[in-house]
Amino acid sequence: MKQFLSVIVLLCFYLNSNAQISFEKGYFINNVGQKKECLINNKDWKNNPKTFTYKFSEDGVEKTMYMVNAKEFGIYNFSKYIRTEVDVDLSSPYVDKMSSKREPEYKRGTVYLKTLIEGNSNLYYYETGNLSRYFFCTENKSITPLTYKIYEAENIVAVKYNNDFRNQLFTSLKCDHLTSKDFESLKYDQKDLEKVIIKYNNCKDPSNKEQKIRKNDNIEQVHLIAKGGIRRSQFKATENPEFLFIQERNLDLGYNTSLTLGVELEYFFNFAKNKWAVSIEPIFQSYSGSATLEVRNPIANSINIENYSLDYKSLETSLGLKHYMFLNNNSKLFLNFNFVIDTEFNYTFNAQRNSRNYNVDENRKLESTFSLGTGYRYLNKYSLELRYLIDRGKLVAPWKSDFSGVSLMFGYTIF
Repeated sequence: MKQFLSVIVLLCFYLNSNAQISFEKGYFINNVGQKKECLINNKDWKNNPKTFTYKFSEDGVEKTMYMVNAKEFGIYNFSKYIRTEVDVDLSSPYVDKMSSKREPEYKRGTVYLKTLIEGNSNLYYYETGNLSRYFFCTENKSITPLTYKIYEAENIVAVKYNNDFRNQLFTSLKCDHLTSKDFESLKYDQKDLEKVIIKYNNCKDPSNKEQKIRKNDNIEQVHLIAKGGIRRSQFKATENPEFLFIQERNLDLGYNTSLTLGVELEYFFNFAKNKWAVSIEPIFQSYSGSATLEVRNPIANSINIENYSLDYKSLETSLGLKHYMFLNNNSKLFLNFNFVIDTEFNYTFNAQRNSRNYNVDENRKLESTFSLGTGYRYLNKYSLELRYLIDRGKLVAPWKSDFSGVSLMFGYTIF
């Protein structure tokens, strides 16, 4: 089993290094205003980039473009970034680092802003680390930060909110189709801000219907997957001498092949082109095995015949992190790492010495464990996964046990 784990790890590295690097049609504008058509490595940046990788043809040399040399770049029908010098609020949203000042803590700098909406009014976004900030401009106003800050209230244990961005937009976006009610409960998030900016742009120019830069916008996806497969499990145990007085026993109940059945709920994050996901997966598993040992009794100068059997059924709930690697539009590979919680359904461990039962199960302790897997998904509908379950805790006390397994699972995406 340990050798198999090494194979899984090496396979994961191999798949990751050979997955498709996505270069897509785009452009950049240099400092003298020249627009250069090229292919750009689309990383679907979560944090706004400072550089990007490009090449001029499919078999061309990859180059790195730095922000100082390109005032704009974009990937067609996906994203657009513009270089600009703006004030960025560096106020922390975390309670232990929160300021008691209502005013933003601005620091001026040159950054790439991501363009979300273009029209009579534009909406921009900037994210780095735990900071996420929005900016806007109109025909008569240059790019300006939208003021929003969470700050600590003085003399009481509470937080307050500076929502000045609502008044900023209300005073700047004057249009017959917008009233004060559109701004009173406006949230500082992409969905609400895009909605009000688009409404303003449609009012000013009803013919302008193509405002969003990113047409194939990633969305937060949830998938439910039915799963079934087979598992090859092995149970070994070594006696702890302080509990039993006869010679040390090395118990091997052997391999057991059983069916597994369960479901997986998968949630995709809306960045990095939906390459990252978290999941929760309850899976039913079972194991049964038996063995016979001949153990010398030094006191009676005889050989004891000892029979052991284990019947174990449980529900394994895996909490996992998954990473997808695209091969083409229809196929992708994935890796996952899971924290596994075991809930026992049925447990029977029998031990006999010379046909008489005796008890060795006093302080049994089920412990959580981890699993590592790799797999293939086709058409976002069908999947095949190979997964290794790392040794779990003390399944039979007072024995030091080793219970691990390898699963091959087929998945069908319900939605």
